[in-house]
Amino acid sequence: MDFNDNNRKIAIELILKINGSYPLYLKEDYLDTFLEIFNGFGLKNFSFSGPLSKKLVKTKSGLYFAGNTHIILRTFYDKNFAKLFFEMSSKLSREIFKNYNLRILTQPITLSNRFFVINKSYDEITPEMSGTIRRRLIEKYKLIFEREPSDNRFIAVENKNKVYLYGSNELILVAKVLGLLGENGYKNFLIDEKDKRYLRSVLNENSSIF
Repeated sequence: MDFNDNNRKIAIELILKINGSYPLYLKEDYLDTFLEIFNGFGLKNFSFSGPLSKKLVKTKSGLYFAGNTHIILRTFYDKNFAKLFFEMSSKLSREIFKNYNLRILTQPITLSNRFFVINKSYDEITPEMSGTIRRRLIEKYKLIFEREPSDNRFIAVENKNKVYLYGSNELILVAKVLGLLGENGYKNFLIDEKDKRYLRSVLNENSSIF
């Protein structure tokens, strides 16, 4: 895949790997802080997980984490990928993760139909809500790619704390990159079984987020 092909929008996943020997504190609005920073890189269509760590403590005033921590960022990108990579690494190392080791990796975005939802912002998926999600994803697809999806079939079903998506790969891809409701930011971020296995292997424990 040519990440520097400026003629098309590419779905990419960046994994921020942070490692340090002492706890790092982030204020309670840390997710909005990351949102502002990622917006500052010129990203328009993206979602991110927030810190995922085996040593993570949430308090009323913020969040502490230490050791091996990951943040997953997904986006549709059509500009110079190498420039984004460099700017993100420099800014985050300088402003947020001082005295921490930061590596940024990429991996292909794969599709499945079974997901866990992080930073969930809804109570449950009803048939009416499934229809609303479908309409949002179609509108977001048209906004990003400036065309109708070739296949607009889509339904979302929730069962035993998992969300199952059926239908068009085009719309499932938009949901995986932008979150279940097709919103930029950190709400309703989707983790599939492959992501779950990867995170459990690198974090070396069964994280409570799943």
